[in-house]
Amino acid sequence: MLYYAGALRAMGDVDAGSTAMDFLPAERERGITIASAATSFPWRSTRLTLIDTPGHVDFTVEVERSLRVMDGAVAVLDAVAGVQPQTATVWRQADAHGLPRVVYANKMDRPGACLGGVTASLRRRLARPPAPRGEGVGGGGRLDGGSGGGGKNFAGWVPWVPLPVQLPLFRTPANTVYALPVEEVRVSEDDTLAGVVDLVWGRTLIWDPADATGSSVTATPLLAAGGSGWVAGADRELLAAAAPARDALLAALADMDDRLCEAYLADADGGVDGAAAVRPPALGAAGIDGRTVAGVLRAAVLARSAVPVLVGSSLRNVGVQPLLDAVVDYLPSPLERPPVWGVVESIGRGGGADGGSRRGGRQGRAAKPAKRRQPPAPPPPAVPVGSAGRGAIDASTPSPRVPVALTGAAPLVALAFKVTHHPHRGRLVHVRIFGGAIPRRGAALLNSRTGAAEAPTALLRVRADVLDELPAAGVGEVLALSGLRGTATGDTLTLAHEGGGGGGGSATLPPVLDGVRTPPPVYSVALTPDGGGEAALAPALATLLAEDPSLSARGGSADGSGGGNDDGEAVVLAGQGELHLEIAVARLAALGAPRLRVSPPRVAWREGVTAGVERQTTVYDRAIGGTRLAAAVTLSVAPLRFGPDGEVGSPPPAAGDGAGDGAGDGGTALIPDDRGNWVDVRVDGGGGSGGRGGNGGGMAWQLPADRREAIVAAAAGALERGPLLGAPLLGVGLTVHVAPPAPSSGGNGGGGRGGRGGGSGRGSVPGLGDPGLPLPALRSGVVAAVAAATAAAAPRVVEPFMEVVVDVPAGCLGDVVAALTDPVRRRGVVLGLDVEGDGGGGADGHAASMSRALLTARVPVEGLLGWATRLRSLSGGEGGFVAHFGGYEVCSAEERVVREERGY
Repeated sequence: MLYYAGALRAMGDVDAGSTAMDFLPAERERGITIASAATSFPWRSTRLTLIDTPGHVDFTVEVERSLRVMDGAVAVLDAVAGVQPQTATVWRQADAHGLPRVVYANKMDRPGACLGGVTASLRRRLARPPAPRGEGVGGGGRLDGGSGGGGKNFAGWVPWVPLPVQLPLFRTPANTVYALPVEEVRVSEDDTLAGVVDLVWGRTLIWDPADATGSSVTATPLLAAGGSGWVAGADRELLAAAAPARDALLAALADMDDRLCEAYLADADGGVDGAAAVRPPALGAAGIDGRTVAGVLRAAVLARSAVPVLVGSSLRNVGVQPLLDAVVDYLPSPLERPPVWGVVESIGRGGGADGGSRRGGRQGRAAKPAKRRQPPAPPPPAVPVGSAGRGAIDASTPSPRVPVALTGAAPLVALAFKVTHHPHRGRLVHVRIFGGAIPRRGAALLNSRTGAAEAPTALLRVRADVLDELPAAGVGEVLALSGLRGTATGDTLTLAHEGGGGGGGSATLPPVLDGVRTPPPVYSVALTPDGGGEAALAPALATLLAEDPSLSARGGSADGSGGGNDDGEAVVLAGQGELHLEIAVARLAALGAPRLRVSPPRVAWREGVTAGVERQTTVYDRAIGGTRLAAAVTLSVAPLRFGPDGEVGSPPPAAGDGAGDGAGDGGTALIPDDRGNWVDVRVDGGGGSGGRGGNGGGMAWQLPADRREAIVAAAAGALERGPLLGAPLLGVGLTVHVAPPAPSSGGNGGGGRGGRGGGSGRGSVPGLGDPGLPLPALRSGVVAAVAAATAAAAPRVVEPFMEVVVDVPAGCLGDVVAALTDPVRRRGVVLGLDVEGDGGGGADGHAASMSRALLTARVPVEGLLGWATRLRSLSGGEGGFVAHFGGYEVCSAEERVVREERGY
């Protein structure tokens, strides 16, 4: 594409590692796409922005954040294999964003290629709503007693049909050209792909075999001008294949457009004059001109009721230019794209990379938990602001959604969808402008998550690894901004003078967009620096986590403090898969990290609690370094529950339940995190201190902000280590009860040292509301109380599950099922089975010999360790699988896991 558009002087080659879009060293070494890359080029007076996304399942977040900013998509399929498991995964992601699509059936020159097979696999696997996840049996259970099933909401899916708009043309050794009908299979290895029949415009496009670059294309009309019939001198054999195929296209489009239907029926007597032997079996194909057909097809694509299917061979440089034409002709412009919805709310409470919850932007505020699923295209979903939040259940009140005005005259609304680091430009924030414009570099941009304004030092158009400076950027632009140090993936940016001053009239503020959904990490490795290199690891790790929000780290230098870890504690780096972690470790080395000892990949276990705890008081009293640290902490625990799709959480208290926003009235400070946990700080209203009037002045006592923040931080930190494995806790709700100080202790900050009930004796232990309680004692007491309460709340080991689709030859299906459902090693549950191509047919029994089986299963992540190698062995190297995160369940092998992880 780039070569034909004039953006490159020479074509690259994947095998040679010279492609323009795969420019990272790891991509060129492995021959795969790892990170999404953008470029921009002109075609037919239209500027196109191309984003190339990875195909490997470990890099799903790259696909997800790219789809967030696309207007349309081109799905590249193998003309022999058709729809493969990972294709279906990405297609469903595009469904969720309501993107119109075009399909390009590549490798049409290979034996076994069949256009009809491609369209059949599209209909069979994609052109129907996905079935809800089956309940199955085994593989663990839910804490709330529910099953492993649950129906998903596929509101983003609409009925559609695949429409072949081209036929492949082949050239024989005798230099004759023939068209391969839709349902026929390419068999001959002697014939070469010569071009295509354009069914929309009624013409042939034939590439010059002497031009290896594919730049010379000859167009020959088959349809007379104005739709007056077939060209009299046209090749009759070509017409014999083209006429019925075009008629089938028109018949399908006639069902979608009344005017075309009338024209199609009125021309029912059309055909090929004087050639009854090649007259189309269904008439009308020659009486409607290409402009009319193209207009109706474009409308159908924009409505997502049709998907054009084109053919070609990129290796042979055949079919690429018509694909670029199809992008311009059928996919939407930035002003026609599917609606983008946002929520108008106060600055500083927008959704960031993980719903804005992971980076502390919501500390000390009443914040809405993050929403898990991305909204589909129209109508607007009534869901609250925020992104996926790594699977947290959202129990907040839905906020009304408003569409973003997709015009240059509207206020600026831009989504930061990616962060990278350039060797010369430094930190780059990649943004998509949905509405409005950035008038110049240096314009103050307001971050809706943090409430801070930053000015970009440069506006940069990205061409793979080349950056071009722009004076301004308008609606529809995908560009990079340098100089934004506080902006993260998923943040919404507006112009400061348009979105600032959130005082009155929030309805005039630009909408805040959802963040970028990131699945939770399911595999982890331990990283130990050699030779005390913790200080060098910290900045490299911070850069890596900023670039890839699907990674997480804890322990050692993961907090970015650097150098403060003299005992060489390992950093636990968690990600989406074994390849993902391998690439991440290599990226750390490129970012300047010291030499690391890397453990084998392990499952990212989690823990949960199954019982509630009401107002349990823990007394912490220790002498450290000659200083007594003592505190009495009372808290309640809400148990874990699962949602229908495997997301986790526990019911947070109702908003405004007898308390305010925690910012100044001593009431609720609801702090959700990205694992479905929440911490609720509440001031007791009727304790021995006199409740909210305990200061004797009639005014409600207020918990100082620094103490409230210290309580929240300590409680959140304590949830990083569960009582069974020391693994992070999921879906735990903590309510910390704070008793106001006794009147004699000085109310809102007096110097008295009252005890829990107001006493002040030497042996009393102060409560959290005591103004004389030192912050170190407060933090230590909260951590000890959380550990004691969660240990008393019936803790369980929780494991991540994956939804797995296995594609294997039908002959080895039995062995694959037996291995995947092994109750000890894999513990998988089969949810569905689909055998394709077993009905025979095709040339020389081709379909029978290509019989494939698709197996859908739900498997614990532990069961997928080493599964790729095992599957290759069972299938003779012909099997493949794709897996994506499917939620959490209680571990069915908990006793063994605890024993192995503890070592005793």
